[in-house]
Amino acid sequence: RQFFYARYVDWAITTPLILLELGLIAGAEPASIAAAIGADVVMVFSGYMGAVSVVTTVKWFWFLIGIGVFVPVLYTLAVTFRESAVAKGSEIADVYGKVAWLTIVLWIVYPLVWLFSEG
Repeated sequence: RQFFYARYVDWAITTPLILLELGLIAGAEPASIAAAIGADVVMVFSGYMGAVSVVTTVKWFWFLIGIGVFVPVLYTLAVTFRESAVAKGSEIADVYGKVAWLTIVLWIVYPLVWLFSEG
């Protein structure tokens, strides 16, 4: 079957940059930003491993690992970075809130897409 490896390489580069930018906008602690980026890289790697796996149970194992590290990324965006943005003022919090929630909603859709395509 045809498989697009470049998709995962792209995500391994761009999604950490998105998290970095959101963390910097929010004024979050560098350790929180680094933890979110680390979890994100594990999430992308898990998606890749699940996509290339041919054994169904292995595929679902990697999917569950990916979801397991996806939840802390979402928490960081929705709570940790948001608290930092609120502490910087209402204008920063408003900008951060709009961009972060757009990111969260779009990223939540992807596991559903994965289930019907790679899964």
